[in-house]
Amino acid sequence: MSEYCKVGAKEALKDLLDSLCQYTRYIVMTYNNTYTSKSNSSQNKISLNELQSLLQSYGKTHIHEYDFKAFNSGKTDTNTSFKEHKEYVFVCEVEKIF
Repeated sequence: MSEYCKVGAKEALKDLLDSLCQYTRYIVMTYNNTYTSKSNSSQNKISLNELQSLLQSYGKTHIHEYDFKAFNSGKTDTNTSFKEHKEYVFVCEVEKIF
């Protein structure tokens, strides 16, 4: 299983960003506020605020928010679970060189 799917996801992402910042001027990432799952394993390992703070530590970050209709195989009540589903696009202009 990927480190990004585990409890240490935030640290794994930070390590990746540290490496990327040596080679790139911009970082573009997407994020969605997946429904609140009853299963802890299905919940996001990095919160929206944590991701925003992390990217802002590397440089000026713009966030674009879009309504997003999530895929549903028919087993989830879309009226409650995906009611306020959003997709976020982060664009970070890297200011720090590591």
